[in-house]
Amino acid sequence: MTFRHKLAHRLALLRDRAVAVAVAGLALLWVASCERPLTVTEPNPSVAQLVVSPNVVTLQQNQSQDFTAVGFTTTGDSAQIGVTWSVTGGTIDTSSSGKRHYGHYKNASCGNFKVAATSHPGSKSDTANVTVTCAPSPVASVSVAPPSATVPVGQSVQLSATPKDANGNALTGRAVTWSSSNTSVANVDGSGLVTAAAAGSATITATSEGQSGTSSITVTPPAANKFVIGDRVQTTDVTNIRNAPAVSGTLVGTQPAGAQGTVVGGPVVDAAGDQAIRWQVDFDQGADGWAAEPYLTKAVAVVPVSSVTVSPASATVQVGQTVQLTATPKDASGNPLTGRAVTWSSSNTAVASVDGNGLVTGGTSGSATITATSEGQSGTSSITVSGVAVSSVTVTPASANLPVGQTVQLTATPKDANGNPLTGRMVTWSSSNNSVASVTSSGLVSGGAAGSATITATSEGQSGTASITVTSVPVASVSVTPTSANVNEGKTVQLTATPKDGGGNPLSGRTIAWSSSNTAVATVSSSGLVTGKVAGSATITATSEGQSGASAITVVHVPVASVTVSPASGSVPVGSTLQLTATPKDASGNALTGRTITWSSSDNSVATVSSSGLVSGVVAGSATITATSEGQSGPSAITVTPPSAGATFGHVFIVTEENTNYSSVIGSSSMPYLNGLAQQYGLATQYYANTHPSIGNYFELSTGQIISNNDGFSTVQNVPNVVRSLLAAGKTWKSYAESIPNACYLGGDTG
Repeated sequence: MTFRHKLAHRLALLRDRAVAVAVAGLALLWVASCERPLTVTEPNPSVAQLVVSPNVVTLQQNQSQDFTAVGFTTTGDSAQIGVTWSVTGGTIDTSSSGKRHYGHYKNASCGNFKVAATSHPGSKSDTANVTVTCAPSPVASVSVAPPSATVPVGQSVQLSATPKDANGNALTGRAVTWSSSNTSVANVDGSGLVTAAAAGSATITATSEGQSGTSSITVTPPAANKFVIGDRVQTTDVTNIRNAPAVSGTLVGTQPAGAQGTVVGGPVVDAAGDQAIRWQVDFDQGADGWAAEPYLTKAVAVVPVSSVTVSPASATVQVGQTVQLTATPKDASGNPLTGRAVTWSSSNTAVASVDGNGLVTGGTSGSATITATSEGQSGTSSITVSGVAVSSVTVTPASANLPVGQTVQLTATPKDANGNPLTGRMVTWSSSNNSVASVTSSGLVSGGAAGSATITATSEGQSGTASITVTSVPVASVSVTPTSANVNEGKTVQLTATPKDGGGNPLSGRTIAWSSSNTAVATVSSSGLVTGKVAGSATITATSEGQSGASAITVVHVPVASVTVSPASGSVPVGSTLQLTATPKDASGNALTGRTITWSSSDNSVATVSSSGLVSGVVAGSATITATSEGQSGPSAITVTPPSAGATFGHVFIVTEENTNYSSVIGSSSMPYLNGLAQQYGLATQYYANTHPSIGNYFELSTGQIISNNDGFSTVQNVPNVVRSLLAAGKTWKSYAESIPNACYLGGDTG
C-alpha cells in the first residue's frame, strides 16, 4: 500500500468515525444493532528479512549459546513478528522481548548442526551453522601388560600399553612411546616389542600424554635344557657346550645309570644356523629300574650378523603417504637370522621419516636413504617422495550472511584430482571488497559495511570461493548512561554510549564520537571518560551515524580545608636551600590538585622562600614558612644554622661595592654568607667606605697584578696586594663573591 493509499484509507476511517459520532444521538438504536463496532487497524508490516545472529558458531560439548532473531521491514526497521525456532540436533529454549526473539541452544552430541528461525507472518527464515566439538578425555594412567616378564638372552616378548581415563576406561587412538631404563640389558621398539640383549634387569616404560606405566623385565642367560630319559631310546638336539667343533654321532651300549657315553660322527648345521650335535642314548633297565634323570646341558651358540637386506630396495611415496620397509639380518652364508634388534634412520627426515618398525612417511618432495642397522651391519632403501598437485579448493560454508560487526569462520580444503583432501598445503585468503568484508589469514571474515563480497581461498594456483552478504541495521538512537552525573574538579566519571535500532535493540560494532559543550568545564575522551576541570555545567554528547545521545555533567568545586607542608620542620645552613612541598586537601583529607599556593616567611632576615617553596638560609635563627591556598594555611618550622665550619679563616677581608659601607650590608638578606661570617667571626672592627675607582686606589683583590683606574686610564701598579702578601707568607686563601654585579666580579678563586 503506497503512502497515498495509506493516507486515503486513514482519512476514510476518520470520516466514518465523524459520521458515526454525528448521528449517534439520532440513531442510537441503529448503532447498537450493527454487527460489530467500527475500528481502525494498521495492516501488519511487511517483513523483508529475518536475521539470526550469530550466524556461525563453534561450541564445546554441552556448551550453551544464545541466538537472537530479529525481523526487518523493507525500510530497515525492526518488525513486530512471531518466530518459530527449529534445530537439527540438541535443544533450544525460546523467549521473546519486544521485537527480539531469543533461543538458548545446547547440544550434548558432537558434529555439525543447524539452528533455524522462521517468521510468522511472512515465512522469512535464517539459519545459523553450529559445530559441536568433543574434547578428548585426558590420559590419567597407562597400564602395561604383562607387568613383568622373564626373557632369555636373544629372545623377545611383546608388551602392550593401554592408556586409560580417570575412571579406568581404556582410551583408543592415543600415541604411546616406549623406553628402556637399560638398553644394554633390554631394548624396546616403537610397538612395545622387547628384545633381551644381556643378562640383568630393566624397566620398560610406556608413556602417553605425560602419564606412564611400566613392566619389569628380567633377562636370563641361555636356558639350561634338562630332560629325563623316558624311553629305552631317547633322541634330542643339543648345542656344543664347550665351543668345540660339533659332531654327529650316537651313544651306543648298555650302561649303568650315571655312566658317560661316547660321541661319534661329524658336524651338522641346522636351519637356524646354530651348530648342534645329535645324541642317541640307550639305557638298560637293569635291576634298579630306569635311569635316574641323566641330563645334558644346552648352550646357545649365537651366529653373528654379517649383512642386512632391506626390502623393497627402493620405493616412491607421495607427500603425506606411507610405505612399509622390512629388514632381514643374515649370517655369512646368507641365511636369515631371527630375533635380532634392528634400528632405523633417515638421511633426510624433512623428506622422509621412519619409525622403529620401518614405516616410512613422505614429508616433502625429494629423495632420502632409509638405513636399517643390526649389530653394526646395515642395509638401505632409496626413497623418492613426490608431491600431489592441488587440483581444486573447497571453501565451507560456500555462502553466509552476517550483520555489520559480526564474523564468520571459513574453512578451505585443498584436494587432488580425485577429490581427496590434501594436508599441509599453504592457503591464502583474499576479499573482493575489503570495505564490505575483510578476511584474516586463517579465514575469519568480518563484516565491515552492508553489501556483498566474494572471499577467495587459493592454494598452489587453485582457488575456491564463498559468497558473503553483509547486512546493516541503521542506528536510530543513541543512549548515554548515566544521563547525568556530578564530578569533582580534577576527578573523572565514565560514560557509556549504546547505539540502538528502530526497535530499541542495541547495535554493536558502531563508531561513536564524543564531544563536550564546554571543554573549559569538562572534557571527554574518545572512550567516554569525562574529566572535571572547573566548577560549572557541560553537556557530553555521543554521536553514531548521525544520531546522538547526551549526558548532563555538573562539575563541583571542592574547597581547600587544610594545607600540609612537608617536611613540617627542617634545618638549613646559612647560604644553603631546602625544598618544601605543600599539599592542599579537602575536608576528608584527600589531596586536591590544580590549586594555587602562595609562600611566605615569618622572618625574611633569617630565611626567605620562593614562589615554588624553596627556602634559603640567611642568618642563623628560626623562621616559620607558611603555604596558603584558598585561605587555608600550613606551616613548616625552619631553623637556619651557621654555615659549615670547613676551614677556619685566620683573617677575613671584605671588599664591598663602591660607595657601599660595611655597616649597610650586615643583615642584608641578599648576603647570607657575609652575614654567616659575621655570626662565626663577629663583626669587623675596622672597615672603610669604598672610594670611587677614578681615585686610583680601588684594587682588584684576586688578580696577579694591581690595576688602578684614574680618570678612565688603567695603570699597572707594582705594589703588593693582599693576595700577594698571603702567598708570600705561605698562607692559603679563598675568595667568595656575593651579590656583586658582573662588571665588578672576576670569579671566586683560591690559593
